[in-house]
Amino acid sequence: MASEFYNRNIEHIQTYFGISETCAKYIYHRALRGRRSDEKHLPWTAKLQNALVIADKCLGVNWDRIRFGSEENDLLVHGIVINDMEDKVFRWVPEDVNKSNTVDPGWTTVKSKSSVKRARQKNKPAFTKIGIFA
Repeated sequence: MASEFYNRNIEHIQTYFGISETCAKYIYHRALRGRRSDEKHLPWTAKLQNALVIADKCLGVNWDRIRFGSEENDLLVHGIVINDMEDKVFRWVPEDVNKSNTVDPGWTTVKSKSSVKRARQKNKPAFTKIGIFA
């Protein structure tokens, strides 16, 4: 039986990236697997993570058929090339969220870099501890 910590992390990954539960579980376990070095080793990178997040929205991707170490070939079948992905973390964001983030041309509050850095560390999702990029 899965622990509450595990279930909460899977739910946070789903919500944060806008992906399915199956994809979130795959990413969670793949990030953990990226720490090992064996015959199925493929380093865990932002490019690989982005490819998996994008693959979740592709029609026909069967997460049960994608295997550790063969992701490059499995994703290539669907036209997703890991090396062509950006290093910037990608996530699916609902359109209504994008529309609400319009820039206000009014006054801007300037914050010191150190307070912004502390705020980022404090608000970092828990799943980043296992190696998932946020």
